[in-house]
Amino acid sequence: MKQKNTILWIHGWGSNANVWSKLVSQFPDCHHIFPSFGSAGTPDEFLKCVTAQLPTSGCTVIGWSMGAMLAIEAAAEYPTRINRLICFNTSFRFADRDRNLGWSPSVISKMKQSLMQDPSRTLSAFIDSLVFETETSGAPFEALLPGKDSIRRDSAECDFSVDGLAAGLDYLKNVDLNGEIESLRQPVLWIHGERDTICPIDRFDELKERYAGHSNHQFKALPNTGHVSFFEKADETLEIIKDFLNETND
Repeated sequence: MKQKNTILWIHGWGSNANVWSKLVSQFPDCHHIFPSFGSAGTPDEFLKCVTAQLPTSGCTVIGWSMGAMLAIEAAAEYPTRINRLICFNTSFRFADRDRNLGWSPSVISKMKQSLMQDPSRTLSAFIDSLVFETETSGAPFEALLPGKDSIRRDSAECDFSVDGLAAGLDYLKNVDLNGEIESLRQPVLWIHGERDTICPIDRFDELKERYAGHSNHQFKALPNTGHVSFFEKADETLEIIKDFLNETND
């Protein structure tokens, strides 16, 4: 009996595994794994949450935003356990003084201060910035995320504690994955929304230029799309993913 392909899905900061529900339903013949960050309270614990769920044999890892950054780290550390990567709307270095490339470290620090003072309001503002303003934005995607008023230290709905959210901002402020990306030997598919205000498209373009001609890196930019490309352009991203999986099938 043929063994099922395994896909490990890594959600981003301030969200939970429900964000993947529409995509996951399109792969009924695969075994799906969803790491949780509920126990993470320091930046180094996020990667441990991911690698603890890795199967011993190769799998596909799909990550979004900070989740894709963790996917890159995991693939660099465990190259024989991860066959290929799909990275949605991410960055190799989130913090940058150039707003066209990332977020200023001082802005991230202020966001952390706001988070500790009013977690619900901070996360609400973040959710409001995720999607490009089209007919697909707003309530439908919000329904996949934790309730805006439920982000509290002991919340059962949110996959991050408040301490975990703060640690996530520290991770985003300090991590630089240039070396990890350079070391990757697995096929990588990069998908990005051109109107992403969280991880600007210029960072994606920088990677695309750097790895032009590298057969193991594929880049797909989606117009009129924000930070949640797999939701905003669900049908298009599904076809892109399926093509990539077929091309890189072992």
